[in-house]
Amino acid sequence: MKRDTLLDVSRGLIMMYIVCCIHVVYWLCPLREPLASLMLFEMPVIFLISGASQSLAKSKTLGQMIINRIRRVILPLYIFLVVMAVFYAIVQQFYPVITGRLTAINILKILATGGSDKIPYYGYTWFISTYLVVTCLLPIERKLSRRIPLLWQLIVNILLFAAIQPLHLPMEIDGMVCYNIFFLLGYLFYKKLSVKNLAAAAFLPTILSIYGFLSGAVIPMQDHKFPADLWFLCFGFTAICWWSILYTLLERRERIVKLLGSIKLIQLWNKRGYTIYIYQSISAFLVFMITRSWIDMLPHFLELIVYALITFAVATLMSCLSYPLERFILRKKVPTISR
Repeated sequence: MKRDTLLDVSRGLIMMYIVCCIHVVYWLCPLREPLASLMLFEMPVIFLISGASQSLAKSKTLGQMIINRIRRVILPLYIFLVVMAVFYAIVQQFYPVITGRLTAINILKILATGGSDKIPYYGYTWFISTYLVVTCLLPIERKLSRRIPLLWQLIVNILLFAAIQPLHLPMEIDGMVCYNIFFLLGYLFYKKLSVKNLAAAAFLPTILSIYGFLSGAVIPMQDHKFPADLWFLCFGFTAICWWSILYTLLERRERIVKLLGSIKLIQLWNKRGYTIYIYQSISAFLVFMITRSWIDMLPHFLELIVYALITFAVATLMSCLSYPLERFILRKKVPTISR
């Protein structure tokens, strides 16, 4: 399959944004509202990109998809968990009481991608289980589409999401249903809508989102993201519509697309983005250790920029070790691995 350059660029840039902007703001350098809430469009966009990527990929059966996700998502995570355990065991000798004592339940939660508040900066792996479920639903939805078109399944998903809001279900369920909507939007409509149609689709959600921010109803957006609710769905839909408009306009500029696609750092973050994402606990801790003695002397706006730049440098350099290690282990233990 021929690579979609702009899609690869988008994936690389959104991974940079998540690691170097979103998590810097929410872990290291808080930003005032409403700016912090306005930033939280990253997960709707990443699921849209994932759906778009699947629309271009060869169709897989449910069994093939599960095996593929285990190889590409779960095994790299478990390699990271071993590396993280070794890293903090060593660091603990020099910087005591970094992590809390883990119980058997804590360990099981970590293995199930639930993260842990007893490990520094390690709450982001909720994304992995949600991503696994959403992507593994696709073969089922495709098979079901012989009787019920995918567009109708998307509408049912939206109605289901609205219906479960009063039930106060575990937030993982709300998230899976919500992100499946963004994923199906990418799968169904990637490169199929004009700027005019996208603008029309964006109009009402944009008005509602503006009202939500001006009235304060959606601030902080983090409270509407965990668990995902209708406000977050509206905001996420608004974000992906405007992202799609920008994407469609940019796609017509072949020189710009070619230039962006030739940038080595974007290529690196596209290729190693997931590895960089799962190693964030270590990279964020290293950034904290590098900056803790002097960062507070900087003005806040400069502090944020410095944090972002150092995070980018540390995460990129770390991937030069973590990614080859991950590939080496997977080639040895899982010969059919491919990315």
